Amino acid sequence: MNHNDREHFWQTLCSLPGNDIVAEREQLFKAIKYPKLLFRYRPVSTKSLDALRTNKLYFSSANYYDDPFDTFLHIDIEAIRKEYLSAFQTPESTEAVVDGVKSLLGNILSEEQAAQFTVENVTNALSHGLTESFLNAALSLRDEVKKDTWSVCFSENGFNEVLWLKYADQHRGFVQIYDLENNDNFLCGKQSCK
Repeated sequence: MNHNDREHFWQTLCSLPGNDIVAEREQLFKAIKYPKLLFRYRPVSTKSLDALRTNKLYFSSANYYDDPFDTFLHIDIEAIRKEYLSAFQTPESTEAVVDGVKSLLGNILSEEQAAQFTVENVTNALSHGLTESFLNAALSLRDEVKKDTWSVCFSENGFNEVLWLKYADQHRGFVQIYDLENNDNFLCGKQSCK
C-alpha cells in the first residue's frame, strides 16, 4: 500500500463504530489494497531454516515487540470517561448502575458484599478516586490483550536497509518472498489448512 492507501485504510478503521461487526469487517476488507509481493526478513538460524523447510510461520506475542505501535490497541479513554461519568450523574442513574451490577454479579457477590454495594458507598468511592482507578484499569487492558495477540510481520519492501540490519542479522540473513497473486504459493490452498 502506498501512503494514500494506508491513510484511507486507517481512516476507515478509525471510523468503524462497532455496531455491525459483519458489515464493518466487509467495509474494512474493501479498504485493504494487497501488494503483489510481501517480504519477510530472517536471520540464518535453526528456527528460521526449519520454518523455511517446513513452510511454516512462527508468530510472536505482541507484548514482546519493541515498537509500541505494532498491534496497537486504541482505547478512547475520554469516550470511556464520558460514558462512565454519565452513568453516575444522578442518584437515580447511580442506583440503576448499582442494581445492574448486583443483578449481573448476583451469584458472585456474597450477601455482605451486596449489602455494601449501595448508592451512598458508590458515590463516596467516586469522590475518592474510583473514576481514575477505573480508567487506569481500562488502560491496563491494552497490556493484557497484547499478551494474547499473536502476529507475524512482513514488509512490502524487499530492499529496506533498516529491516535487513535488524531482522536479517545485519545483512547476513535472507529474505523470504511471498507472491500474493499466485495461489499455489499459499500455505493454505483451496482446501482447509491441516
